[in-house]
Amino acid sequence: MGLYDGSLRTACIRAKSTTQFPLAAALANLVWMQQRDELDSEQIDVIVPVPRHWSKHVVSPHHAAETISRVLAKRLGKPHGRGLLRKIKWTPDQSDLTAANRKLNLKDAFAVRPRAGSLAGKTVLLVDDILTTGTTANECSRALLHAGAAKVVVAVVAVVPPNSR
Repeated sequence: MGLYDGSLRTACIRAKSTTQFPLAAALANLVWMQQRDELDSEQIDVIVPVPRHWSKHVVSPHHAAETISRVLAKRLGKPHGRGLLRKIKWTPDQSDLTAANRKLNLKDAFAVRPRAGSLAGKTVLLVDDILTTGTTANECSRALLHAGAAKVVVAVVAVVPPNSR
């Protein structure tokens, strides 16, 4: 939707808070309004949020990427693939790492659930709140493609400017 700067940055940070489900949903609706034609043209079959490790749900049940993906699934009239992709390895928070360490941190951290159904030939919309270096999106996409997806399209609310990474 825009650069991770100013008021959009503030909104993304606040949307991560446990009490800010409505803000995350509002950001998803803004993404929909801005990117509706592009999302429709991709012929998406299923919408999948970037997952967190199960232990993070214990501390904070609200997950912005999940809320955003649920809203987009409803808007697109497509299945929400919550739980289809999972984070199988606990890792330190990416925001505390350098770009080089982010790749190592997330290597083999994501997998598609074996009983999740066939992704063969499907187009998956992978949803997250913020894209920094693209490492998380790349690793999630790799897992989805390995499981048979034909194509992975990534949607985020904000992108960190290259000079800020």
